[in-house]
Amino acid sequence: MIRHPAYADRPHRWVRAYLILQDDLVEYLESVEPADVNLETYSLRAADLLIRACIEVEANLTAILRANTYTKVGNLNMDTDYFKVEKSHFLSQFSVQFPHWDGSHRTRQPFGAWAAGTYQPLAWYRAYNAVKHDRAEHLVNATFRHLTDAWCGLAVLLTAQFLFEDFSPHVFLVAEGYGSVFDPEFEPAIGSFLGVKLPASVPESERYEFAWSAIREQADPFVKYDFDSS
Repeated sequence: MIRHPAYADRPHRWVRAYLILQDDLVEYLESVEPADVNLETYSLRAADLLIRACIEVEANLTAILRANTYTKVGNLNMDTDYFKVEKSHFLSQFSVQFPHWDGSHRTRQPFGAWAAGTYQPLAWYRAYNAVKHDRAEHLVNATFRHLTDAWCGLAVLLTAQFLFEDFSPHVFLVAEGYGSVFDPEFEPAIGSFLGVKLPASVPESERYEFAWSAIREQADPFVKYDFDSS
């Protein structure tokens, strides 16, 4: 279904951008050990990666709104615009896990602040805005904590849109059972570095069933989500 040409406009672009960024993030882990003791470590390199990750977050959220029914264009904000995607994609219910982490912060819920259904600022996104607009004053906000949360947030958005599809020309099978580096219920995310746990409490009223075999040959079997009314 996700590979249907009408599902998304050139979805491989979003995946490629994520994979390029993730390569740099994994390289950063060669200098900063993934551990609780380093969560408040900050640097110019972390600032650069935080900004790049959050730009991708904004780009993906904008693309989701644009691909559906949303009439507002330009000057989109997290609280009045991007927060609407929580209702359609249940971002707050996603959990992300690092394959290896020393301490208690291995598992993250980057959109967890939205779980109550009302907008609450995301600490990592607020840090990004502070660093972006005044790096000299707010470089201390470019912490390893905020960087890794932003990374997880981007992984959530990719998974919410494309599940585990990376649009490569090959199909890979993920083995389950012994040898997994993630906790049960987590699956390797796109890029096969982070693990992701899908939402488990989607309301019945928001679920739907369909026979893909019966509609797959339609030119456009997908219905747009009305964000204007949400």
